[in-house]
Amino acid sequence: MSDFLKEREEIMDEMTDETKEIGVRIVRLVSGEEVLCKLIDLNDSTYRMKKTAIIIPTGQPGNLGIAPWIPYATESKTGIDIPKSQVCFVVTPIDDMLNEYNKAFGSGLITAPTGVLGGPGLQLTQ
Repeated sequence: MSDFLKEREEIMDEMTDETKEIGVRIVRLVSGEEVLCKLIDLNDSTYRMKKTAIIIPTGQPGNLGIAPWIPYATESKTGIDIPKSQVCFVVTPIDDMLNEYNKAFGSGLITAPTGVLGGPGLQLTQ
């Protein structure tokens, strides 16, 4: 069984009627951090964030990077639970960012670009 399928099975085993996998999202915390993660809605007051990465500017206009969020901590197998009161908003990442996340933290699947090919796009670096 592939790593992706094993991980998916583990997530599904953890899921109950009260939990709902939302998918890969950008979570803006009240601290100002923007965390790219696999997000699970646990209940009315808590999210669970798995495979977390922080979004950081690289210093060049239009370029962003992603790096592991809280790399000095041992993340538990179940992820990091965070109160919804600490979340400003949750949004879906654009395809370029999702592709970089999947290469670094996820399935490795790349989403084909939509719209006009060859146009300016977000450049991500690691």
